[in-house]
Amino acid sequence: MNVDLNHIKAEVLLNYLYPERQDDWIVEQKGAFFRNYQNDLLKIDLENNKLSLSRDNFIKLLPENVLFGKGSMNSRARKSRREKQVKEDRENYENLSVLFSAIDTFRFRDSLEYEAYFSSLSESRVAILLKEIYGYDYEGEQNRYIKRMSHLLLRSDKLKGNMEMIREFLEALLSEEMSCVVEKDLGEYRGNDRIGCFLSEVTYHVIIPGLDMDSYRVLKQELTPLFDFIKEWFVPVGLETRFIISDNKDNDALSTRSILGYNTRIEQKTNNL
Repeated sequence: MNVDLNHIKAEVLLNYLYPERQDDWIVEQKGAFFRNYQNDLLKIDLENNKLSLSRDNFIKLLPENVLFGKGSMNSRARKSRREKQVKEDRENYENLSVLFSAIDTFRFRDSLEYEAYFSSLSESRVAILLKEIYGYDYEGEQNRYIKRMSHLLLRSDKLKGNMEMIREFLEALLSEEMSCVVEKDLGEYRGNDRIGCFLSEVTYHVIIPGLDMDSYRVLKQELTPLFDFIKEWFVPVGLETRFIISDNKDNDALSTRSILGYNTRIEQKTNNL
């Protein structure tokens, strides 16, 4: 799905991706100037648990005269100074930034903890809303795929009928655990043979390279309830929707049977001897 990372805080991303490292991160704040051009989270060093953020550090929050001589950080004063003094001020600033970096780290860890706490409250609120409004038991849901997608029920009035959104979300959801591509085909089928009308049809091809027969059976058992959930809540009435799992779009050998419409006619030719 298309997600603008510029609007996602580092705390949200890290609590989602690495909740077990909440107390291990070491933070280096590069300054809010970078925020105008890049994401909040600039860089992650997983090996050393180090983060680079586009935020002002603790030093920037203090009055200039507390750490430096009067006017030493003022741009006009710098112009009148000798190059040696300017270099010395810059080195002092960098040294003090390293000295107070521990404060930045502890402040960020506290922020991570608050974010995790409010996220847990939000999770409880979502469960209550889904139960009261839609009659859906979020806490009792056993299928992990459905549980992830059930959050979208709160926006189902806006998302219902958005067939491209279904493709994007399904691909993003499955790609977290396996190599997966979801393609969408649009077509038509005859709704009533006597009237001769044609109705719209959407087919989603869930393509998983290297999928063998045993894995196919397990995956189909897990995904079939998800497909039914999508049809019930996000597909308009009258729109025929199919989901096909395979290792290749042009190869449906994994399927154990052909899918034929009720108006399909099969002709068999015989040789008269």
